[in-house]
Amino acid sequence: YQAGKLIAQFHAAVSKFSWDFRSVRPGAHDTEAHLRRLADAIPAYREHRLWEEVRELAETIENGWSTWAGYRELPQRIIHGDLKISNVRFQNQQALCLVDLDTMAHGTLDVELGDAMRSWCNPATENSENSIFDLEIFRAAMTGYATGSKSYPPNKTEWASIVSGTERICWELAARFAWDALAESYFGFDPKYGGRGEHNLLRARGQASLAQSVRDQRHEAETIMNSLQPKLDANS
Repeated sequence: YQAGKLIAQFHAAVSKFSWDFRSVRPGAHDTEAHLRRLADAIPAYREHRLWEEVRELAETIENGWSTWAGYRELPQRIIHGDLKISNVRFQNQQALCLVDLDTMAHGTLDVELGDAMRSWCNPATENSENSIFDLEIFRAAMTGYATGSKSYPPNKTEWASIVSGTERICWELAARFAWDALAESYFGFDPKYGGRGEHNLLRARGQASLAQSVRDQRHEAETIMNSLQPKLDANS
């Protein structure tokens, strides 16, 4: 709740800024491009030790993305760009501030909050193969966001996009991790999981599992969002 409220206040604080960012990650959330890159990697890395496992997972990711139902056209706003829970700083139970601001950019709310929710609502963390989307954490976070967005509430389409946006980000990250399980170029990995490829394959499976969990609970999650709409309407 505290983190969600802080993010809404942050979005309100930057909502009137007119700014051209000098450092921008091109295509950071071009989900289609990440899926194409994974598809191209499958024939290119046939000799890799993890090829068969990645190929099977890539089929799951492709099937998940091809049947994804979400919003494609949303308004651009200034976003933080990397709202994993470790970038929200707390003192006791109070969310105080955000760190790691080098990812700020223009983007859409489904990407911004989708990335937050896939991080916050997964108690198993990124290093678990079987991840579950926790609806109670989601309810608390979105209640906090709805409460904190008094001066800059999202419009109804933006609000409706958050659940599908969370699923989208999970498929996107699954594709990115699966690609790196073959390319082995990502700088961060823990040797206790084996090699760089093994750790990223684990991450990819975890995000694919999380995407499916979001999809399986979409009705319940959207019911939560609908229940908070009157609070947003009161803020408008």
